[in-house]
Amino acid sequence: MIWKRDEWGMLKFATIKNYLNHLHKKAENFNRSGLYITFLFIATYAVIMGVVCALQKDILMVAINFITAIVMVAIMIVFARIKSPRFLSWVVIIFIYILMMLFLIKGGVGGVSIMWLLFVPAASTYFISLYYGGILSISLGISVAIYMFTPLHIYGYPYSEQQIVRFPVIYWAFLIIALVIGIRIDREEERQKELIKAAETSNRLKSEFLANMSHEIRTPMNAIMGMCELSKGEEMSPAAKDANENIYSSGKTLMNIINDILDFSKIEAGRMELNSVEYRLSDILAETINMATARKGNKDIHFAVDCNPDIPEYLCGDMPRIRQVIINLLTNAIKYTTEGGVLLKFDYRREAYGINLIITIKDTGIGIKREDIRKLYNAYRRFDSHKTNSIEGTGLGLPITKQLAELMGGVLSVKSDYGRGTEFKAVIPQEIGREFPIANFDKTKDISILYYEKMRDDTPDFIRETYQKSFQTIVKRYKARKYICDSLRDVKRELRIAKYSHIILGQEEYLEDKNYFDAASKEHNIIVLIERADRIHLCETITNVYKPFGVYKFTKLVDTPVTKEKTAETPGISFTAPDAKVLVVDDNAVNLKVAEGFMKRYDIRIETAMSGREAIEKVKNKKYDIIFMDHLMPEMDGIEAFREIRNIENDYAKDIPVIALTANVAGNVEKMFMKEGFRGFMGKPIQSDVLSAILLGNPPMELIVKKSGGGEQ
Repeated sequence: MIWKRDEWGMLKFATIKNYLNHLHKKAENFNRSGLYITFLFIATYAVIMGVVCALQKDILMVAINFITAIVMVAIMIVFARIKSPRFLSWVVIIFIYILMMLFLIKGGVGGVSIMWLLFVPAASTYFISLYYGGILSISLGISVAIYMFTPLHIYGYPYSEQQIVRFPVIYWAFLIIALVIGIRIDREEERQKELIKAAETSNRLKSEFLANMSHEIRTPMNAIMGMCELSKGEEMSPAAKDANENIYSSGKTLMNIINDILDFSKIEAGRMELNSVEYRLSDILAETINMATARKGNKDIHFAVDCNPDIPEYLCGDMPRIRQVIINLLTNAIKYTTEGGVLLKFDYRREAYGINLIITIKDTGIGIKREDIRKLYNAYRRFDSHKTNSIEGTGLGLPITKQLAELMGGVLSVKSDYGRGTEFKAVIPQEIGREFPIANFDKTKDISILYYEKMRDDTPDFIRETYQKSFQTIVKRYKARKYICDSLRDVKRELRIAKYSHIILGQEEYLEDKNYFDAASKEHNIIVLIERADRIHLCETITNVYKPFGVYKFTKLVDTPVTKEKTAETPGISFTAPDAKVLVVDDNAVNLKVAEGFMKRYDIRIETAMSGREAIEKVKNKKYDIIFMDHLMPEMDGIEAFREIRNIENDYAKDIPVIALTANVAGNVEKMFMKEGFRGFMGKPIQSDVLSAILLGNPPMELIVKKSGGGEQ
C-alpha cells in the first residue's frame, strides 16, 4: 500500500521505501513533451543571451550562447531516438546536471546564469518526473552547497560573499517547495485514480446487475406477452379480449422502461455503438406511424404527417437509432397531449456528405416552462409533477434521445410555449444510398380527385395547414383535376356529372350515407380515411386507409393495386413452411410453449429441447432446418452447445443455421453471438415481424410457401 490515512483521515505514504518504489515505477511513463519544452526554453534563453552579448560586443559569449542553442536542438533530436524511458531519464539528468554545473562555475554574463539553477527543481520534477527530477535537483543542491561553501568557488566565477552564502539556501528552499508541491500533486493524482477505478468498478457492477435484471424480467415477460399475442386469434368474450389487450399493452410499457434503462446505462458507460447501413426511409415512416397511431389509441387528438416528397428514399445510417429518436419524441408528444394534435414532419437539407435529415415533432400538449428547458435532459427528472404524475415514464426518454442524436453527429433542439405546446427538432447527418425520392409521382396517369372531409373545430392550425399543403402538393405534382366538396349533396351532384379517379372521404362523411357510397363504390374508386382504433364495417369494394393521410400514402395508392389496410389485430402471416423442421432449445418450459405457439402459425414442424446436452443429442440423430438456441442455461450455455454442434462430424451440423433466442440483450451481446458464428439474433419477448424475417431468411427457400391474397397497403 502506497498511501494510508492518518487519524485526521488524510492520505500519507506508508513507508519512504514504498513511496520511492511507486515514484520509480511511475517515472517509466516518461514525459517526453515536457523534456522537449524544457530544452526549447534553454535554447530560446541561449539565443536571447547571445543577442545581449552581441550588443555588449562580447564575441566569445555570443558564440558560446548560439552554439548552446544549436546543441539544445541537436540533443532534442538525439533524445527523440532513444526508446528506453529509463535510459533516457538518466541521460537527461546527467546532461542537465553537467550543464547547470557549467552555468554555476562560469556564471555567464554578470553571474546571471546561476539563476537558471533555481528553475531546475520545479521544471525537472514537473516536466520529467518526480523521481528523476528529485534525483537531479537533490544532486545539484548538494553540489551547489559543496561548491559554494568550500574553496572550490575560487576557481570559477567570482561571486560576491552574499551570493556565496545565500544562493545555496535559496536553492534548497526552492527545492523543498518543488518537492512538497510535487508530492501533493502525486497524491492528488493517485486519489483521482482511486476514484476513477471505483467509478469504473461501480459502472461494471451496475451494468452486470442491469443485464441480469433484464434477463430475469424478460424471461417471464416473454411468456406473458407471447401468450397474450397468441390468444389474440382465439375466440373470447369482449371483456376477456379487452383484458388480454390491457395485459399485452402493460407488458410493452414495462419492456420499454427496461430498454430505456439499458440504453441509458450503455450510453453512460460509453458502450453504445452505431452501425451504419443502407435503409429505406419509408420503412421508418411506416413503423413510426403505426407505433404512433397504436399509442394514440382512442385518444381524441389529431395526428398528421408531413413528409417532403423529395427526400431520398435510400439513406445510410443507424436505422434503429434514428427510429428510436423519432419514437421517443413521438411517444412523449402523444403522452402529454390531451387535446389538439401532434404533427410528425420529415424534411431535409443537402450537404457535401449527403443530407441533414430534419425531424420535427410538434404538439399542443402541456408545454415546458422556460426555466425547465435547460434541465430537460437531466436523467430521471420530471417536471410539473402535479400534471404528470398519472403519466407513465422513467424520465430517461429525452436524455437518451439527445445523446443518441449527438452520437450520430446530430443535434436536438426544443421550443415550447408553456400551456400551449412544444416543438422538438432533431437534425441528423445521413449519407445518401441511392438517389430515389421517397414519393414517386407517376405523371403518365390521369389523376382526378374528389375530396369530402370536414375539419373539426378543434383542429389545430398547423394540422390544417399540413393537410392543405399535402393536398396542394398532390394536385400540383400530378397536375390533377380536383374538387373539394362542402356537403353530401355537393358530392352526389358532382358524381352525377363527372368521373374521378379517386374519391376520398372522411370516416364521418362516409357514414352520412353509407348505403349510397357502398352502391357508388361499384363504379367509383372510393377511399375512406379512418382512425386505426375505430372499427367500422366497409363494403368489400371500398378501400380503407388509416390516418394520417398525406402525399406519401397517396402516391402508394396510385402506384399499387387498391387493397384494404390491415387492422392492428391482423397477424400478418404471409407464408407457411409445413415441411420445415425447427428445434427450439430453452431451459424454461413456458418459453418453449410460447415458441411452439408462434411457430404453429407458420405450420412449422417444431421440436424442443430443455438443455444444451439434449439439443446436441437431437442434432446427432435428426436433421433440422433451423435451430433457435437460448443463451443462459444451466450446465451448458447456448454458446457452448453451439460449439459442440459445430464439432459434430457431419457437414449438416457444420452448416445448420443457429439463431440466438435469448432474454440477454444487454451490452453488445448480439455482436458476441454473430462473432461466434450464429446466423441471427432474436431477443425475448418474441416479436412476430422479427421471427418472420428470420424464418424467411434461413430455411431453404423451397420450404417456404407464400400465401396468396392481398397485403398491407
